Amino acid sequence: MQGWGFNEWVAAASAVVAVASFLFNWVVVSRQTALQTEALKAQMDSDVMAWGSECIQAFTRASWLTRSYGKIPADEFERHRTVTLSEISGLVDKGRLFFPNNLRKGGRGDGVSRAFRGGRPYVLNPLVFCWHALDQMKAEDEEDASEVQFFIECRREFVSELQNYLDPRRRHEELRRLGLATSAAKDESFADSLKLAQALEDLYPGVLKQNGDDGWARNVARAAGK
Repeated sequence: MQGWGFNEWVAAASAVVAVASFLFNWVVVSRQTALQTEALKAQMDSDVMAWGSECIQAFTRASWLTRSYGKIPADEFERHRTVTLSEISGLVDKGRLFFPNNLRKGGRGDGVSRAFRGGRPYVLNPLVFCWHALDQMKAEDEEDASEVQFFIECRREFVSELQNYLDPRRRHEELRRLGLATSAAKDESFADSLKLAQALEDLYPGVLKQNGDDGWARNVARAAGK
């Protein structure tokens, strides 16, 4: 390099600039590709989330019916039950558009329509089980705590399965890596939740611990210096 002339130095500088430009463009393109991938998945997941919201509302209505024995006329109870059964049945079939059956050995075979062959995906099981239970309910029945809890467990299992598919933790981590999510937002969310928990405890002292929400009961106690 000691014997290099002007032209050699210019060529070397140009090569360094070219490499730096290539690396910079590669980083930019990689980040844009990652963002586009996340945007595409978010767009695809939005329909699943909308369907999931409808399902959660249906679970809530089914749970409400378990608390309506003797509180509404029998014909009104039956009308609500029939409507909810139809709604859940439709939601199950709509869910098959997102979650196809697993064509594993031992599932339903060629004697049924193509979309119904194979084993049902786990995310649809809570809906189907909820339908079966609701189909057994009659207006003359009496409120049963275990029945109420069954519908709650169906809803919780459905939310767990849907969250497993949507994987919001992975998305949050990817957005954080791309510089689009910060810990400040998480801190703000905690502060807002703490305010709600404190307000709830002010209204009904001890209700958090009484209902098994021990984590927030401890958060409120720490915030109060207890």
